[in-house]
Parts: sequence; structure tokens; C-alpha cells
Amino acid sequence: MEIEKARDTVSRNILTILATLKCDESVKGESMKLLEASAEAGLLTATGPEGQAAGIVYVSCILARKRLSQAVIGRAAGVSSGVVGKNYIRIARGLGYGER
Repeated sequence: MEIEKARDTVSRNILTILATLKCDESVKGESMKLLEASAEAGLLTATGPEGQAAGIVYVSCILARKRLSQAVIGRAAGVSSGVVGKNYIRIARGLGYGER
């Protein structure tokens, strides 16, 4: 139940960030996939939902080849670029991105 609540909270934050940044559907689709994968991997309980959402959006932008900086995403999420960076690294590593 706690995972579902965390997923809902992070999902709302993702949608707010995407609306603020006027991101297209490709980023939204990637974000929702990453949200589900993160929830299944147990990655949604370690930090605050705003930072988690910002990290997911940043990874989604990379995957969708949209150039948005951590600072821009952080401003839209109400967190620092450092928080975006820490969360995106945790999510990317937790889901196996960048492993060879």
C-alpha cells in the first residue's frame, strides 16, 4: 500500500513538472514507464517525491533525446539541481541504465 501511495505522489509531481516544462508525449511516456519500473524495483521510498519525480523526468528527457538541464528541471520541481542529479543517478543505476 505504501508503494502505491508513493507512486501516486511521484506521478502527480511528474505530471506537474512536465506541464510546467511543456514537455511532449514522448517524455511523458518515458516518465510513466520509468515510474512503474522504479516502483517495481523499490526505488520510490528512499527520498522525497519531488526529487524522485525530477530524477525520473531527467532520465526520461535523456532517453527521449530532449535537452533539458538538471537546473531547469529542478526549478520546475522546486528542488536544486543537486537533488535532481542524486535522484537521476540513483534511478538510472537502480534500473540498470549505463551498465555494460
